[in-house]
Amino acid sequence: MESTHFPAAIGIIGMLGSFTLTELNMVVGIAVGVTTLCYLLLKTYKEWRKK
Repeated sequence: MESTHFPAAIGIIGMLGSFTLTELNMVVGIAVGVTTLCYLLLKTYKEWRKK
């Protein structure tokens, strides 16, 4: 059972994590942002391939 809310939640958590962590450690914030971006791009690519 695939939830449609899961990728959106990952995106929001990643965005908030990158904003919060940027104040503490810029490198960790960038890593969280890039990881989130990669996850969402792969998820979108897989959805487009299905159709």
